Amino acid sequence: MAVITVLSVAFFFLGQMEYFGSGSLAAMTGGEGYYAWLVRKTEAMDIQERDAFLERENQLIQNYQYLTRWNMAVEEDPDEIRAEIAQRPYFRGMEALDDLQAFWRFSVAQNQVSQLQEESTYIEGYGAYLDKVQRQAQLQSQTALFGAEQSFSRRNLAKTAKEFDTLRDVEVTYGSNRGLTQWVNYEVADYLYLAFLCVFVLAFLEERRAGLWGMVRATRGGGTRLWAWRVLILAGAAVLGTALIYGANLVISLALTGGFEDLGRSVQSMPVFRTLTLHLTLDRWIWLYLGVKTASGFLVGLILWCVLGSLANVQFSIAVLGVTLGVEYALFALLPVQSILNPLKYFNLFSYIRVSKLYTDYLNIDLLGYPFGIRRLALAALPVLIVLFLLWSYLQRHRRPQGNRDLLGVLAGRWDRAADALRRHLPLGGWEVYKTLVFQRGVLILIVIFIASGSLSYFRAAGSADPSQDAWYRAYLEDLTGPVSRDLTEYFAIARENAGGDAQRLSSIDRVEAHVEDLRQRAEEGGYEPWIASSVVYETAYGPASEDAQHVSAAAAMVFLILCTAAMGAFERQSGVVELLRSTKRGRTGLIARKLLTLLIPTAFVWGFVFLREQWQFLSYFHPSTLAAPIGNIEELERFPLKITMGQFMDLIYALRFVMLYLTAAEVLFISQHLRSTLPAYAVTFAILGAPALLYALGVEAMGYITPVKAVSAAEIVWGLGAAGGVKPLLPLLFWAAVGVAALIADFRSWRS
Repeated sequence: MAVITVLSVAFFFLGQMEYFGSGSLAAMTGGEGYYAWLVRKTEAMDIQERDAFLERENQLIQNYQYLTRWNMAVEEDPDEIRAEIAQRPYFRGMEALDDLQAFWRFSVAQNQVSQLQEESTYIEGYGAYLDKVQRQAQLQSQTALFGAEQSFSRRNLAKTAKEFDTLRDVEVTYGSNRGLTQWVNYEVADYLYLAFLCVFVLAFLEERRAGLWGMVRATRGGGTRLWAWRVLILAGAAVLGTALIYGANLVISLALTGGFEDLGRSVQSMPVFRTLTLHLTLDRWIWLYLGVKTASGFLVGLILWCVLGSLANVQFSIAVLGVTLGVEYALFALLPVQSILNPLKYFNLFSYIRVSKLYTDYLNIDLLGYPFGIRRLALAALPVLIVLFLLWSYLQRHRRPQGNRDLLGVLAGRWDRAADALRRHLPLGGWEVYKTLVFQRGVLILIVIFIASGSLSYFRAAGSADPSQDAWYRAYLEDLTGPVSRDLTEYFAIARENAGGDAQRLSSIDRVEAHVEDLRQRAEEGGYEPWIASSVVYETAYGPASEDAQHVSAAAAMVFLILCTAAMGAFERQSGVVELLRSTKRGRTGLIARKLLTLLIPTAFVWGFVFLREQWQFLSYFHPSTLAAPIGNIEELERFPLKITMGQFMDLIYALRFVMLYLTAAEVLFISQHLRSTLPAYAVTFAILGAPALLYALGVEAMGYITPVKAVSAAEIVWGLGAAGGVKPLLPLLFWAAVGVAALIADFRSWRS
């Protein structure tokens, strides 16, 4: 529960950030404070004053950026600009920041102003929007395309017009909407809430997993009394999960944006609730939503419990649950609104997981030719479904451990007998792989990781691509990209002729010519072939400009690896077979050796999902034509100690990433070996390795001393080795590699002892 709550808050913060790296957390919190300051300044103004103020604010930010970062002339008096900016706490110390941090700070500020401009426009035009709905309904109802008088289409138009007409007396008010909007749109919380409920539901099957189901059922309290306690526990889990996952993020979001004072406004004051036809204030809607969320969570937990509890084979029941969730999500996400099967889209498990869509999306569906609002239907069905699934769960108390075989249970038994033909021939290492991928649900975890890793963003704009630099210089370099194996005198002569009297172009040609001569001289001294190769392409992915993205990718890879490997060391302790295994020869040396080999499988998958995806995107987006260029041609890497090409330089980075990920997996295995069950193994390894990595990726620099994120990302270290020379940049890599090797040795020795 603690891990899921921490992940929920961490991902919520990540979702609000414009960038990741040094100063990103301060930029985010400061930006939210700037938004709150803007709201306080403008909420008492009329529409014209507010629009003028926000337009002036946007121009002020732009002028200050021109003045302080690009050294460009502005029409206004610079002293007046600085005096006005000084009144805004968000901009204090801006001139002392480096270019990249300042760029993102300005970007955050401009986004906040733009959002308030959009909200002001929405408030001003809400009445016109309601008029437009009425006009469209009137016009479309007179068109033959929308069917006969008693058709669903005509009835739907009439129903929509009537419901929206009741909103004419609603007063929409300008105020702080950002915090609540971010909270409502935070989808990750819904899926973490599902995981939260799964923790409790899976615990209900523990007596089956431990082979104690028959004993528990034979006791006096093992039937109705146990069922009643589990119902209460599930209800408590729904309340607790709602409070921890949704309540915590709501408080954080409103505190950051100063939104607590504006909750007495109508819900329609927020653009996200433009189509909501309820007459509620925001504070009342929040309590209503949290109540519905709790009831929906209780229903979802009951459904999971009923599906899992209906099958005797625990592993098979989990597989059926995975398929059920996959099918339900596919129907929810992929069925079009106009489909004849749309009841399967909205009377769906994920409709009760993604409850916010019931309030943000207006939709009537066709039931026997009459339009019914999906929100009202879903909420009306909620208590009915709870009663039905409570009844189903109650009937399961009559299920006998050795009887009442169900069809799926029969199929599971037949599958087990067929699979035994494979399993009985598995060697020790094969069983270790099977246990990791099947018993510990490794396959499902890898599928989730594959999907989650697709949202990673790898590249940041390189600092050398600053718009204030000479565009002609960059254009000539791009034109000449490749080996400098020919005399370029004629090329430069033609370029000068085409430039005419343009002083800027002539100056750029002189600079390029000097650069070529410098390349040739350095190549001759270094003993390699001279190439013209722009460093911007490589810096975007592997250089200092991308360090923030590298940290996020490395932290994500570490968290993914923890999910895959944390159970490997604790599984035998949880099963109570450690002493038995250690009493055999192969159960000591052979088993731990195969565990360490099995670690290569999740390491390879995570490395591929995160880092090979990065390489594929790099090659696809940038199409670098200088992979064969000797590394010395990149000025920032001329001190690199090895004579390799840029392609080999990239291969070295990815090889180091694989090695460091594997050594990190060895550290996870060492920690989990000393824990008695898998759930504490996940929690403790996340606390020791995962949480510091995420905090460092969020910009908490102090965490860099206790997490191997830099060593796992590797690019920052290898690039620094080429830029600075010597062994100092290698020290973090060497230190964490030594820690990983020590963990490998400790894994082996602690298991055998």
